[in-house]
Amino acid sequence: MCLQWCHVRRILIDNDVSCAGFCALARSLPADWSCATCRHQVVREGRGGEDRGLCGLTHLDLPRQGACCHYSVELTPDDRPMWVGREHLAPTVLPRLAGRTTAEAFAQSETAPDVERDVAGRVRVRLADLAVPDVYGLPSGAWPVQVPADDRREISLALVDDVLRLLDLVAGGQYAEAEIWSLKVEDTHGPFGGYPAPWGHYAAEATMLARQAGRATC
Repeated sequence: MCLQWCHVRRILIDNDVSCAGFCALARSLPADWSCATCRHQVVREGRGGEDRGLCGLTHLDLPRQGACCHYSVELTPDDRPMWVGREHLAPTVLPRLAGRTTAEAFAQSETAPDVERDVAGRVRVRLADLAVPDVYGLPSGAWPVQVPADDRREISLALVDDVLRLLDLVAGGQYAEAEIWSLKVEDTHGPFGGYPAPWGHYAAEATMLARQAGRATC
């Protein structure tokens, strides 16, 4: 089980299992939904100098299918801990739990963070600490077709390039430019917790360093 927050229905789903049994958007998407017009698309300069679109939710290349169920969705605030109970469990998750509690779901999830639990079986968690899919609305088995491994590697290299440039600006004393660039890195790639070590950690530390350096020169 791999728990993920669905911002459309505001529930926890298992992203290894299809949601088609309870969600119409998992079966078909409106014809006018497109990554090109989604509020969550971000554009950055590719390694060859061309502009390319990225998904601001997954921080990966846009899915080959051209849209997903989280099209322009209003995001649930994810930076503060919230209590999550059984009412937040998807129909594909709840029946698989003997005790039917959120705490049990977190105990079974390979990717779940450490959480606070209460006697009712609820958990207190920051949504930003949960797993993020390669493509919203599709089970994990379908992701490689939508975002092939070569694309994922290129996005990882894009993060590396941007972090190295940020560190060069700080090392060169260009603190104002570094602070501006740190905001671009955060907008394009953040949050950084989903990236493989050590680059997620490096990105978080580099952006914090750039902000501190910028404020120190004010």
